[in-house]
Amino acid sequence: MHGTNEHPAIYASVARELYVTHLAPDYAYVPIEEFYELPHFDAAYAKARALTADFTDVSVSALEAALQAEPTVLLPLRVITGPLRNEFAGSTKIVSEALGLRPLSAAKVDSMERSGTPVSDEQARVAAETIDRIMRGTLFGRPRGELKSKQDKLQRVTKPCDLNDRMISIVLTLRGMGLRTF
Repeated sequence: MHGTNEHPAIYASVARELYVTHLAPDYAYVPIEEFYELPHFDAAYAKARALTADFTDVSVSALEAALQAEPTVLLPLRVITGPLRNEFAGSTKIVSEALGLRPLSAAKVDSMERSGTPVSDEQARVAAETIDRIMRGTLFGRPRGELKSKQDKLQRVTKPCDLNDRMISIVLTLRGMGLRTF
């Protein structure tokens, strides 16, 4: 028999054995769905590559046309530039206000990436402008203190470069990390 003073230690032991080992942050796991598998990303990446002439034409108008032709290209463009789905949707609010347009919701971003849900001209423009501003580093102001832009995390170029060079640099960096970029 155990006294009531020993109950917290017993409960803690049981919790460690049965429960704690299965705890993980929300971002540690994703559902088993085709959307989260490499073939879906690879297909969207191949389309983005084709629609942007191997990422050499990433002007706003080219991105807008690519997004209208194949909305799933948003997935690799968003992943390459860095923001999570909700972060990207939030970023479109900044851009849409400046353009006098409506932002994309996280659900719209998801449906574009997941199933290629068609987009209006306005939605394609907001998404293209957001990607462009992320790539140019103009979406947000300069970071203060010891911070750097999230988009600079993979950037190894130390001099200013144009947008095409930056996209190519990111793709080459991803390849150097062992990630397949075709």
